[in-house]
Amino acid sequence: MVQKYEIVAFILGLIALTVILVNRKQLRNLSAQKFLIAGFSMFLASWVLTNLESFFWADTLNVLEHVSQATGGVLVAVWCWRVFGKAEKQR
Repeated sequence: MVQKYEIVAFILGLIALTVILVNRKQLRNLSAQKFLIAGFSMFLASWVLTNLESFFWADTLNVLEHVSQATGGVLVAVWCWRVFGKAEKQR
C-alpha cells in the first residue's frame, strides 16, 4: 500500500523538477551543477520507486530505491565538496 508521505514526497519532487527545468539556464551557472542535478535525479528516482514497489516487484524496487538514495547522497556530497571544499582552499 502506498503511504501518504511517499505520494507527497513524489509530488514535491515533481514540483522541484519543474522548477529545475524552468530555470535550467540559470542552473548552468552553478559550479559542478551536473553532480547536483544527478543527485536530485537519483532522489527523484527513489521517490518514484518507493511508490511503484507497492504495486509490483516489491523487493527488487525496494533495493533499487535504496541504491538510488545512497547514490543521490554521494552525488550531493561530491557537489558540496567540489563547491565548498574549493572555496576553503582559496582562502
